[in-house]
Amino acid sequence: MVPPSGSDGFAVFAYRLFPVEFANGKIKRLAIGDLPVEPLPPGFRSLGFDVVDKTCSAFFECSPLSCNGMANEVDVNRYCLVENLVEAIALAERFSRDEPEPVPIMSWMFCGHLLRFRQ
Repeated sequence: MVPPSGSDGFAVFAYRLFPVEFANGKIKRLAIGDLPVEPLPPGFRSLGFDVVDKTCSAFFECSPLSCNGMANEVDVNRYCLVENLVEAIALAERFSRDEPEPVPIMSWMFCGHLLRFRQ
């Protein structure tokens, strides 16, 4: 895709998943198969960390920070993300135990890192 003439181009984002999952307050290693991924090139900067759940789909479904109003209870930045990995891991453990969803569901919480490319 070529950006239109006179535009600033496109914002490029990357999401890095940490290989752990949380269920009922317990952490375990997440098996991620070999994927044809390459290291991110220089120029990406961190926007923060998110905690997402997965219940029944093939991909992530919701962030309790933005979908369930948990950002009103914890410090988040302007992107509705927490600033550091230690806090994100603590929240993933908490959310897996406290189930902030409107109805109780079996849920696995994952921690991810959102990055944006800056030229």
